[in-house]
Amino acid sequence: MVDGQPCCVKCYEEKHAKRCSRCQKAIVADVEYLEFEDKYWHKECFTCSKCQVNKNYTFFHYCFCFII
Repeated sequence: MVDGQPCCVKCYEEKHAKRCSRCQKAIVADVEYLEFEDKYWHKECFTCSKCQVNKNYTFFHYCFCFII
């Protein structure tokens, strides 16, 4: 349902679903994702912007790119 109107899965994903900030694909129901400051990422798309390390949301413990 969108605005009280029925909507099929395909149309919802194309027109209303949140979009991953990295791959731009729809974030669909039952998929793990991360949200920060009005941005969204699939679990596998959330990586360090400098070294591309992905540790399933905990990469900050392994990536030292932002330590000055």
